[in-house]
Amino acid sequence: MPCGKWNLDRTQSEPWCCVRRHVVTSYSPPPASPAPQGCPPIPCDVPIPPLIREIVFFGDPVLRTKCAPVELTDEHKALADDMIETMHAAQGIGLAAPQIGLPIQMAVVDVAHDPECLTFLKVDGEDTPLADIMPLIFVNPELEFGDEKDVMNEGCLSIPDLRADVTRPEQVTAKLTLLDGRRVTIETDGLLGRAIQHEVDHLNGVLFIDRLKPTAKARLRTSLKRMQQEYKERQRRKQWKK
Repeated sequence: MPCGKWNLDRTQSEPWCCVRRHVVTSYSPPPASPAPQGCPPIPCDVPIPPLIREIVFFGDPVLRTKCAPVELTDEHKALADDMIETMHAAQGIGLAAPQIGLPIQMAVVDVAHDPECLTFLKVDGEDTPLADIMPLIFVNPELEFGDEKDVMNEGCLSIPDLRADVTRPEQVTAKLTLLDGRRVTIETDGLLGRAIQHEVDHLNGVLFIDRLKPTAKARLRTSLKRMQQEYKERQRRKQWKK
């Protein structure tokens, strides 16, 4: 299967040597899966680069914030560079601004590692090679969805080590503003369509766990409570150090 099952953010249990150089936030193969076909694995002695921006974790209220629209400035271009580097360092394929503590409608996506992960891509009505728009950096998105649904395995950099099957629309039409100020319409499906949906959810304070069936979410309840307690403990330690 071209894309297999993907985790919207990295899986902590997966060795670095099994992850492609550009696989970074919203999805990565399950631990037992080999690297995507055509992509040589990175040697295990390649060091993992440090994160440029700190990623916030489940429990932080910024992840539940409906983000503010963006008026583009030169500062957003520098921010985009930081987000892409952080996304890649974290072994993900997408990252939203609230995941680094900024409640603004901005996100980055990069699925260039697997051009076969979608069946079509149109930009402003024209067929477009995936490489032409990667990495995709956008602000102020508006989405419309097709009628067909698809199930794919997702996770989140802000909810490490947890993953579950999520049902989403198979096709998406996304109206996005790019860094150069152009407003474009992207029509696509597959991994790119899902990554866009996942990141736009973040901009609305929605997490992938919110889209799970009750039985699936119940299985994660203990882990989610643990993460909330860990977040509270980190906050107490920060206050104590002050």
